[in-house]
Amino acid sequence: MTPLKTPPRIRDFMNGMEGNGLRPPRLMSFDNLTAAVYVRQGEEELTPGIEDQIRGCRDFLNRKGLRLKRDLIFSDEGFSGSSLKRPGLARLREAVKAGAVSAVLVWKLDRLSTSLLDCVSLVRREWAGKCFLVSVSEDFHTGGPSGERIFGILENFLQAEGSALDAIEIINSARASRTKGR
Repeated sequence: MTPLKTPPRIRDFMNGMEGNGLRPPRLMSFDNLTAAVYVRQGEEELTPGIEDQIRGCRDFLNRKGLRLKRDLIFSDEGFSGSSLKRPGLARLREAVKAGAVSAVLVWKLDRLSTSLLDCVSLVRREWAGKCFLVSVSEDFHTGGPSGERIFGILENFLQAEGSALDAIEIINSARASRTKGR
């Protein structure tokens, strides 16, 4: 029996996690936090609107005694979450890269991306050691052990999904071979 393989995109992501020099996660502190808010609403989505998402994130920050700077609100209205190619998200990524942001607040994780692989990749690879992700309505953040566990579980799902996709590929290949008489 042929061993299961992980699809290249997922395998490359998982290999990049090993020995890639990422700093260990640090615990989130609300002292001296520079928070940015990212909001997104697709064209036909029934999710809370842009203003409602911003208000929810602002309320969260107010409960923590923090204020949000107006220039640190990044939004993409009318964009699908299936791609990371969005102007507001691009500006946010640049701000994180420049060190201008220490926490990114989203109303819900799927506002960042509807792709689990993209979410985990952003948080674990691109933003690791630079900023935390806070999902306001889902009540978790990556600046502590529980948020790290959640993202560990998400990575396990990615690995399982890759194995399942490999199994389907193997089954389809075997079926194709049988129909060709091999």
